[in-house]
Amino acid sequence: MTFYLIRRVAIGILLLFLMSAMFFTLTRVTPGRPISVGENPKIHQSVINLRLHRLGLTDEQGNSYPIPQQYVLYLGALLHGDLGDSYVNHEKVTTLLLQRLPNSILLLGAALLVALAIGIPLGIFAATRQYSKLDITTSLVSYVG
Repeated sequence: MTFYLIRRVAIGILLLFLMSAMFFTLTRVTPGRPISVGENPKIHQSVINLRLHRLGLTDEQGNSYPIPQQYVLYLGALLHGDLGDSYVNHEKVTTLLLQRLPNSILLLGAALLVALAIGIPLGIFAATRQYSKLDITTSLVSYVG
């Protein structure tokens, strides 16, 4: 059982790493720049270069770092709890997440209560009538999601 648990955790970590690498690379190779979201088209190039440098995408001269180096910098910041700055709000992403956390927890709690209020009685009812249409339908809906 311990081996199975360790294997599942290792696979989960590997999948998180691969997915983050894939999405990071896709955001870097697609046309356009994240900095251009909501920006004034008349902004001087030096201001854009300064913003890109603050995001860790370029060096002081405005030259882009290679994508693998950008990814390593991103992972380093992520491991220190820095999720970066929002391209739209120009605030720390961590601050934005913490502002919305109470409402998210409230919504999660309400959804959990509804799921338990429906799921437990329906599960008991279906279990007492094994292989009935209700049991098969309940099983199918729970597997499909």
